[in-house]
Amino acid sequence: MKVLVLYDYPPSPGGIATQGDLLYKGLKELGVDVQPVNFESAQEKEFDKFSGAILVTTNCVTIPKDSYKDRMFTCGIAGVAGVKHIKSRDFSEVISRALSLPPLPENPQGTLSTGFHYTTVLGLAGKIAEEARSTAGNTWKPLQQSRLLYDHIVSSISYDKSGTGWGRGDALYACNIRKGNCTDFHSLFIAQARALGVPARFIMGLPLPENKTEGTIAGYHCWAEFFLSDKGWIPIDASEASKFPEKKEQFFGGLDEHRIAFTLGRDIKLPDSAAEPLNYFIYPYVEIDGLSHKNIQPTLYFKDYPLRNRAIEKLPGSKVSIN
Repeated sequence: MKVLVLYDYPPSPGGIATQGDLLYKGLKELGVDVQPVNFESAQEKEFDKFSGAILVTTNCVTIPKDSYKDRMFTCGIAGVAGVKHIKSRDFSEVISRALSLPPLPENPQGTLSTGFHYTTVLGLAGKIAEEARSTAGNTWKPLQQSRLLYDHIVSSISYDKSGTGWGRGDALYACNIRKGNCTDFHSLFIAQARALGVPARFIMGLPLPENKTEGTIAGYHCWAEFFLSDKGWIPIDASEASKFPEKKEQFFGGLDEHRIAFTLGRDIKLPDSAAEPLNYFIYPYVEIDGLSHKNIQPTLYFKDYPLRNRAIEKLPGSKVSIN
């Protein structure tokens, strides 16, 4: 059996197509005869065979053929000449058109798990879920599972930014190569925690030097959190624990004060932007006339202001009290 995975290939680090790449790699690890295919090259053939209504939500779309143009719709940033564009997220026309079309013919060809929900993708990604089960599958308690995953990642992955592939938050890269930066460490932790049913999320922020009170910030730093029903979100910093083994206990369930959290999550959609969701968001994103500009060189600066010595601006309706 050959499976075609249709997505933007190869995926860009900042695009949502990394999910398609994860699905492709997972199928390949399972021994499936799978081939990545650029969506544009197969679109006309696939849409022609499909007899239902088509809603396009991405600008990765070719000029439609007359055979399906009348049942095609676009929304969001996508738009095609001669195709109805849906505004205000009102999909009643799409639903009405779908109901007016004949039902799809049955064509049973076996069963294949698909979709981008983490339970499906990780189930196909084999190695990540297998490692999670072998590391922490002997207990059902989320706190113990998270600690076992944390210990395993800290001890088995090196903080190493040599070569290529690091810095994209690629869980499969970290699982296979066993090295990377903070994004790779914590993407693997999040993926393995979720594979065991433990909610986990990604925090992107900025590191502040321990021995300075002001200056420039060299780069970003990220960490992760997992969720316990009786305690809420619990932080971990596996990459810092790997770099500084003496702080390993501190960074499970706690952080230091030398950081600022900036954004939460991945695949971040910027409001009023034509861009695809960002892999993660920390540096300025610039768009001019709807086009992204990549050649941006930001400088980040910080300065410590001791609370007792700084001026406090009182905002309308606010109360300020310093003890």
